[in-house]
Amino acid sequence: MYLFLFLNTLIAISALDESRVYSGNDISPTDQGYLVVLFIATGKDDPVRKCSGSMISSNWIITAAHCLPAEKPIKLILVRQQNKKVQRTLGRVKPINDHKHPTYIQGNNSIANSGYDIALLKTSKPLVFDDYAKAIDPARVSPRNNQWAIIAGYGQNELGKSFPRQSAVKVSKCFFDNSGRLLCSNSKVKSGHGDSGRALTLNGKLIGVVSGVAKYNCEETNPNLSCITIYANVAAHYMWIKNVTGFKK
Repeated sequence: MYLFLFLNTLIAISALDESRVYSGNDISPTDQGYLVVLFIATGKDDPVRKCSGSMISSNWIITAAHCLPAEKPIKLILVRQQNKKVQRTLGRVKPINDHKHPTYIQGNNSIANSGYDIALLKTSKPLVFDDYAKAIDPARVSPRNNQWAIIAGYGQNELGKSFPRQSAVKVSKCFFDNSGRLLCSNSKVKSGHGDSGRALTLNGKLIGVVSGVAKYNCEETNPNLSCITIYANVAAHYMWIKNVTGFKK
């Protein structure tokens, strides 16, 4: 019964969510197949949270730690894929199988905490890959400054459907951070409200996850302003990812 109610709520909110990659372009259904949208439920009367994630294997997904609420226990996480070819549930995550970075502090919006804003989710059953769904490897090496990368995530389009969008950005170390755990892009292409967990990729590797402190210097609603988008640096957490998942690549 609870799953039935959750699915009905999911359908209702999927056309209302305002998350998007601003100034992005629609993604071909066979591109960026690692992208998933996560619907996170804490109770039948609570609003369902929505974040993006990236599949790094048939059992593991990376997202932002702040997407996982601490104030109420999670009841269920649905792993969905929604593009112009397929709209389907790929899998589920039980509450005992979500792993926030142990240093992340829920509710702390500091820049320093954003460097740990990363989480791993283990699916209840292996995900089935095909032409539209595939894994991406987490990066082991941080990018050089001013390299071009792709920011991609589920965005609201003119049809009111949450199809994924992408665009190119130049990525560098953040000038306000010396830890090496953050990456930044400064562009009119930027993460908007609700874009948490979106992917930043380079040469076929996942290099960043959009943080909860996503925008540094402007309002998302003005498309003519450049903004700094902040990402947790995946390479900085590669050993933690490997230790939790048993990742062998």
